[in-house]
Amino acid sequence: MPKLPPLPKGKVNVGEKMTPHYSASQMHDYASEYARSYAAQEVAKEREACAKGCDDALDGFTESSDWATGYVTAVKDIADGIRSRKD
Repeated sequence: MPKLPPLPKGKVNVGEKMTPHYSASQMHDYASEYARSYAAQEVAKEREACAKGCDDALDGFTESSDWATGYVTAVKDIADGIRSRKD
């Protein structure tokens, strides 16, 4: 996750206290980057869950034929394709 920049050295009056603050622009940049980072993590989790679903479809699959070989290859290719997506 993104980190906020160090607090500025100056202080502003907030109520009865003087406190360091971030500018609205800094907070906007941070919130935008945080949202993008969070969304990317969630998309990666969902992508892996989908690929794992493909892997799980092969658990216990023991049929042996040309069709079965093609099926297993296709499912593995799909799982690899899901995992390799970067966008």
